[in-house]
Amino acid sequence: MLGSYQLSLLIKLILFEVLGLMCIEDDSFRRYRRLRSSSDSNSLSGTPFIIISVSVDDYFAVLNCSTPQRVSHDKLDWYFQKRASLKSPRVIWQRGRSNIHRYTAYSPNQIQHYLQIKSVNYNDSGTYICIDQTTGFHDKVELIV
Repeated sequence: MLGSYQLSLLIKLILFEVLGLMCIEDDSFRRYRRLRSSSDSNSLSGTPFIIISVSVDDYFAVLNCSTPQRVSHDKLDWYFQKRASLKSPRVIWQRGRSNIHRYTAYSPNQIQHYLQIKSVNYNDSGTYICIDQTTGFHDKVELIV
């Protein structure tokens, strides 16, 4: 049984996706969407570049990456790059596993891929990139803590 807060959050998520809203913001829920720039030529998908805002009080964040075709769990890597960093992105999930216990990746249908960050902290703000090793497809999610 869902409580009133969970039900409210679920309704807002559904409305956000169905209506294609650009922004929903109130005291308990923040989610933003920005269209992909035309310079992003390596991505084959027409899905928007997503910006997610969470609080440290939320305890965890779940990031979503959709691929145009089925990708095996061990062929999808996740990378992380801090905002305004000159360093190249670092691997946080590769070949179906990670050495960092806070990250968990799963793919229920091999098209929708999720990365869960448990115990969110301020250093988790940045760009998360999922990359299909076989086709080179990549998608970006910006996380703001």
